[in-house]
Amino acid sequence: MTRTASDLKQAGWPRQELLGYRPWQAIERHSQDRELVLRRDRAWEVARKAATILKERFGATWVLVFGSLAHGAWFTPRSDIDLCVDGIPVEKFFHAEAEVEALTSEFKVDLIDPRECSPELLKQVEEEGVKL
Repeated sequence: MTRTASDLKQAGWPRQELLGYRPWQAIERHSQDRELVLRRDRAWEVARKAATILKERFGATWVLVFGSLAHGAWFTPRSDIDLCVDGIPVEKFFHAEAEVEALTSEFKVDLIDPRECSPELLKQVEEEGVKL
């Protein structure tokens, strides 16, 4: 079963799932797929638009892209857009999430609040995230 950032924000990556994860097996195949390269470019466009909306309309202090989009070589045809967003008041978070999701029907967009995720996931996001 594929897990998303939303699924993992509390528990982090299950150890057994990490042991079986071998992204390098698909890296070469995906890196030469022209359609996938274009899809990744579109995902970055959506992520940048989302960051602008989150900062200008909802007061986000920073937005980080993480996961497969941040690790371009891990991006697959099923990849989503994972954003870690700080500074949005709790009462506005779900409205912000809905507005960002409305930007695209091509991608699932997951927003996580660093105050709500597990320490393990937050460490991973901080280490590999790309600031927008």
